[in-house]
Amino acid sequence: MDEEALESAVRRLGWRIYSTNQALEQLSLEQAVLAYRSEYLVERSFGRLKGRPLSLRPMYLQRDDHATGLIRLLSIALRVLTLLEFVVRRGLAAEETTLSGLYASNPKRETARPTAERLLAAFKGLSARRLEKVYFS
Repeated sequence: MDEEALESAVRRLGWRIYSTNQALEQLSLEQAVLAYRSEYLVERSFGRLKGRPLSLRPMYLQRDDHATGLIRLLSIALRVLTLLEFVVRRGLAAEETTLSGLYASNPKRETARPTAERLLAAFKGLSARRLEKVYFS
């Protein structure tokens, strides 16, 4: 066994604790790890819906179609955030580069996996203007 490769993998992947009520005969350790490994990604999306930036909180809507419309609109916004992250992260991986300046507390900190919220916050305060040529006679 290559101890150095194992230590490198542990440093890169870290440790996770999984807990399940499935019997070992129904779900082996390998199957459990594969099933639960990407759970964070799904849970993170639901967290975005419940908290910032989308903030689907208990609210009192009079009509069911309003509630349905709001949830549909927020789910589209969630898809846009997820797509933004995916495209930026894929581009950074393809170029083998990182972004810096996304963390206000540490502007030199670099990341190859920026969140959509941090990417959008980098544009806060910027405004776009369209200037037309004005001819004076």
